[in-house]
Amino acid sequence: SHSGSIAPRTVPQCGFLAMTLRGNVLFFIFALVRQSCARLGQSRQPFLVKLWKEHARSNKSDVNATKEKVVDHGGGYFVGSLLLGSPTPQELHVVFSTTTGMVSLPSSNCSSVACREHSRYSACKSQSSMDVQRDGSPVDPNGGRVAPEGAKRDTASLGFWTTGSGKDDSTGLEGNFVQERLCVGDRLGNAGKREPACAKVVMVVATTMQEATFATRPQDGLVGLGLEALSIQPQFNILNQLGVEGLQKTFGFFVEDDAKNAEIVFGGFDRERLASPLAWVPVATPELGHWLVEITGVRVGSQLLNMCQGTQRCLGLVDTGSPGITMPEGLAPELDELIKPKQEGGKGCALPELTLELSGGVSLTLRVEDYAGPRCEPEIRTHHFGQFIVGGQLFLLGEPVLRRYYTVFDWGKERLGFGMANVERSCQRLHVAGLPTGPGDCQGEVGPLEDELFMLEQEQGVTLRRNKQET
Repeated sequence: SHSGSIAPRTVPQCGFLAMTLRGNVLFFIFALVRQSCARLGQSRQPFLVKLWKEHARSNKSDVNATKEKVVDHGGGYFVGSLLLGSPTPQELHVVFSTTTGMVSLPSSNCSSVACREHSRYSACKSQSSMDVQRDGSPVDPNGGRVAPEGAKRDTASLGFWTTGSGKDDSTGLEGNFVQERLCVGDRLGNAGKREPACAKVVMVVATTMQEATFATRPQDGLVGLGLEALSIQPQFNILNQLGVEGLQKTFGFFVEDDAKNAEIVFGGFDRERLASPLAWVPVATPELGHWLVEITGVRVGSQLLNMCQGTQRCLGLVDTGSPGITMPEGLAPELDELIKPKQEGGKGCALPELTLELSGGVSLTLRVEDYAGPRCEPEIRTHHFGQFIVGGQLFLLGEPVLRRYYTVFDWGKERLGFGMANVERSCQRLHVAGLPTGPGDCQGEVGPLEDELFMLEQEQGVTLRRNKQET
């Protein structure tokens, strides 16, 4: 019931090739073929990464933290496990983000408040780590794993645009480069046995992190699932490196209706999560590195709005870290006039259908139960990013779209697939929105809904300490 790109190849098939030879040649060829089979074996079945929702927390280093309520605008952060290094893997909790293109984690050498608040990665505890420069070459000219004392190292600075509570600002981190063995997930349907997908990836190991944004975030780091163009080099991109290891170049993203849990499937997608066939849309301007789709029209009910028409280009960024739909502030008034929350007697919250028309004739239609937030307010916000990030009016397509549509990201063919999600409606979400929660309407209990902050990677800087020049 699950998809994959490479047909299973059994061990006897690989062994048959080796058994036709003799002597030392037999052993050499058999070793090579076994290695090839092992790599292909990793792609036979997709790998499942389970995510859970966590919320911003108090800053333990702040003596006043207990007196202040931490708010994180929306619904928290989807967090999952990342295993690093060998022989004993280090486990950190990370956000898998489609708006960034690299892996960034706090270093054990980082003394910033934001680093101390989280689990930190220690390269010296791993036998598979290697201190490297921007181009992937070892810092040690003799090829050693550890940078010699006093060696000049390339450093990276990652800048992010963050938005929350109507305020946008830039924040970031700085660090060095380390190549490490990263492992995620477990084989889909593996009944709890730990057999993750692994790849060697160059990551940014942060030596400083801005406290204002990172200190209260529940995750230790970020794993970027953006396209290769968002990475400094191909070996910095975990998707590229998983593809090198033989995985099918797709991953699927599923969000439960109450958004308390989610799933990523690497190396394919989970057909059981689909209630309809996938409709494919090409990635717009893939050279930017973002998972963008061209929005050719926006409808409220049957009415086509003026936005995204003619020369006004609109792009939707499918964002696994956004709690709602976020649109340019300048386009909001036209939509606000038509989407106004109201109560209709015993039916509760009433909002019109909202349809995003995409290139290729694909439409994404959201019903009231898909995008109604607390007190029937639409889960639609505004941002002030402007057009300079993607060269058009930018819409962030977050949880309302991902709840409704199981989404498949194909980095090999640079396209996105959308299919109706096979998901149970959440009584919690419907109740908070003011919608009916009868036995036939939903499942589960009712609980509070909180707020969150989300991030969009905007810029990268690399300082070449060896040559004393900056790029």
